[in-house]
Amino acid sequence: MTNHSALQTSQYQGDAVNGSTITVEEVRLKELQSYYIPELNSDENLDSLIRLAARICGAPIGMINFIDEDSQWTKSSVGIDVGRYPREHTFCQHTIQNDKRMVVEDLAEDNRFKNSPYVLNEPNFRFYAGYNIKGSGGSNIGTLCVIDQEPRKLTDHQLESLSILSSEVEVRLNLRKRNAELEKTATFLKNSADLMFTIDPKLYKILSINDEVQHLLGYSTNDLSGEPLTKLIHGSEFINELNRWADSNDRPDHFSRQTLIKSANENCFWFEVTLSEKKGLWYATAKSIQKMKEIEMSHQDTLNILTQAQRIAMVGHWVWLPQQDILTWSPQLHQLMRTDPDTFEPSIERFEEMLPGEEDVQKLTDAVTRVIGGGEFIPCEHKVTRADGEQIHVIERAEVYRNEEGAPVKVMGILKDITQQKESQMKISESLHEKELMLGEIHHRVKNNLAMISGIIQLEMSSSEPDSESIQSILTRIQSLALVHENLYQSDSFSKVPFGSLLEDLISIAAKNASGDHAPEITIESVPVDININQAIPFALAINQLIYACLGRDPNPITISLDEVDEQVRLQIYKTGDACSILKYDITSSNDELSRELFHSLLKQCGADYKIDLDDFNIKLVLSFIKSNIKGSSDSQLFMN
Repeated sequence: MTNHSALQTSQYQGDAVNGSTITVEEVRLKELQSYYIPELNSDENLDSLIRLAARICGAPIGMINFIDEDSQWTKSSVGIDVGRYPREHTFCQHTIQNDKRMVVEDLAEDNRFKNSPYVLNEPNFRFYAGYNIKGSGGSNIGTLCVIDQEPRKLTDHQLESLSILSSEVEVRLNLRKRNAELEKTATFLKNSADLMFTIDPKLYKILSINDEVQHLLGYSTNDLSGEPLTKLIHGSEFINELNRWADSNDRPDHFSRQTLIKSANENCFWFEVTLSEKKGLWYATAKSIQKMKEIEMSHQDTLNILTQAQRIAMVGHWVWLPQQDILTWSPQLHQLMRTDPDTFEPSIERFEEMLPGEEDVQKLTDAVTRVIGGGEFIPCEHKVTRADGEQIHVIERAEVYRNEEGAPVKVMGILKDITQQKESQMKISESLHEKELMLGEIHHRVKNNLAMISGIIQLEMSSSEPDSESIQSILTRIQSLALVHENLYQSDSFSKVPFGSLLEDLISIAAKNASGDHAPEITIESVPVDININQAIPFALAINQLIYACLGRDPNPITISLDEVDEQVRLQIYKTGDACSILKYDITSSNDELSRELFHSLLKQCGADYKIDLDDFNIKLVLSFIKSNIKGSSDSQLFMN
């Protein structure tokens, strides 16, 4: 026969309808975790309770169990070892589904448990009675149970006793949890303060103080108990401000100031004291800031040097104390900002109001966030509107000082007016832009003038009988120069020519002027190559010279390629023909002295090498040079006198 209280079907099934059954289990598991069960070692109080439960029920086995997502933890037991067991085979996982308890008088007759390995095999359990252990939030976090190897029934007295004992376990667990939380709070408090003491607000007497006062100041706790607060606090400034705080009707919740505290041997040390009132007493904590003050004093010489330097350079400096949210400006900075030191109290917020644009505000916000987060202050430029309405450009640099915990305690910075520098940079930028426009216009006009000269020559040729190739050759060179300048002023750079893209037009000009409409088939293979203008012009004229010579000799097809490898530019001309006629293409040994001298001059200007490779049927002309980045006009002559 099985007896148990009503199942929690309303809670679990209702949650299942809402699709949140898992959430209910997660809440239970979260509450279980808050009791730090894995850290619960042998507890004599719990052991006594489970022994009493087993004795009252006359059961050989008793356990106090806690059930997590996949295991049952037995933390106290009698008649069985404590340990961890898989949840899926335990009886207690069913108990926690009930509101209060589960009693099974014969496990072998219950469909839920008759095939359990604990029933079929050793230890052959037959009887189970378990009461839930609830957490402070109401979730079933575990059970108190008794087990027997024989079927049996419990009396009402025994059942009531189990209920009382399970409630006692809950009380002890909650007490243990509360103590753990208090220990955690005490640890945090101890880490955040060096001294902790209470004060009578009527008599200004120290009522109690922690033992750390012996280590820090040389007092015993009895030395200060009942003594006036002035025995500990040095000077009157702190006491006066404390009085004003105490007498204020709308005072803040707490009072916090930096002050000197006297030791037993009359030495004084810097502390930050924070005080609040509760139940008619003042509770005070004091954190030593002696090292921070020593750092301030050690940097006093640096501050003096900085003051002198900024007075000479008309640079203002500022000091920001993040923990106190205090910002101070030097007189020089007030002068730069056109503010009155007597009436204007600087702060991060007021300085932010002086920033004219969102970008400037964002720069300040990022700088503050970075310092608080642990980073250094990165120099930044921004605009600021002075008190007289004038907008200036400034640059800020700063150094961050941190305490032992890494928190920023002081940020010292300078602010310099760089408006004139910015205006000069703008003028230089505008001047460079104007020069670029002027240079582009010059290239454009050179191209137009060359085009005009080319037109005049063509007009002259159409109205007279040319007696040689000279005029045609000159026309081709002029058109080549015009093409180079056209590509130059159309590009983003005024010093480099995109030669790969103009090669086809360059060869087309030479082919048309050399062969007219009867030019041979020409194949061009080119990659993008940018060449300095001082090399591009002689290189273009040299190519014109070669193409003009090749096209004027025979109609065989020509292949021309342009490439660049490791800053070496190489032009190759392939032509099929009789190798015996190679001298026709060797401009360097031409009988035309002008052509020969001109070609030598062009090779010299661009620093190029020229060679001819041949076999029985093919000729390859190669023109190559190393790219130069020298800017400015070339001193060499393009044309020989």
